[in-house]
Amino acid sequence: MSGADLADTIAAMWPLSWVHPEDANTISIEHQFYFGPALMVSPVVNENSTSVTFYVPNATYYDFFDLTPVQGSGSEITVDDVGYETIPLHILGGSIIPLRTGNANTTAQNRELPFDIVVAPNATGQAYGELRLDDGISLDVGDNFSNVTMTFVNNTLNIAGTFGYDGASTVQMVVFAGQTENKTVSLDGQVAADQLYDAEKQTLSAWNLNLKLGEHTVTLA
Repeated sequence: MSGADLADTIAAMWPLSWVHPEDANTISIEHQFYFGPALMVSPVVNENSTSVTFYVPNATYYDFFDLTPVQGSGSEITVDDVGYETIPLHILGGSIIPLRTGNANTTAQNRELPFDIVVAPNATGQAYGELRLDDGISLDVGDNFSNVTMTFVNNTLNIAGTFGYDGASTVQMVVFAGQTENKTVSLDGQVAADQLYDAEKQTLSAWNLNLKLGEHTVTLA
């Protein structure tokens, strides 16, 4: 997923304690934070260091860059060989993240880029995400916006909402993390032509979808 940009979603710097109020250990953590409710950022803060020790709450996570699962236990872990241009970044289980893929130099160009949707289930196999789309420029967009909800339950991803944004919005790939066995991906009842299961990373991907963003159902069977 290198080079992918986060799509339009609720994004701001959140303390870990906001996402994990039940965990008293998160209250005193200063250097880690969440970008929105789904992405845990654990930066290297020591000069010239390529190693970082950070706290992982008792939850399921996935490495943002390769989607390998990381099971937190409310304790610290150490990651070595962190590149100078890399920040340890993890997706909290239970999240669905839409990502713009490709490169753009302007807001208008960015709005033309397709989406990849990453489904990162929690320990009970569920996930949820939201996406709002508009032209990114107008102060008053009127009815020209879309509010999209994405829910993953019982091996089924449902995409629903309102789709008033008239810009070009397509989904090129859907990636399901945390899959311990191979399954068949079907889109609106039709088996996806291009799909692949990676047993090592536990990911199941369907691509070349060229799917107009709207109401859809993606099932794993």
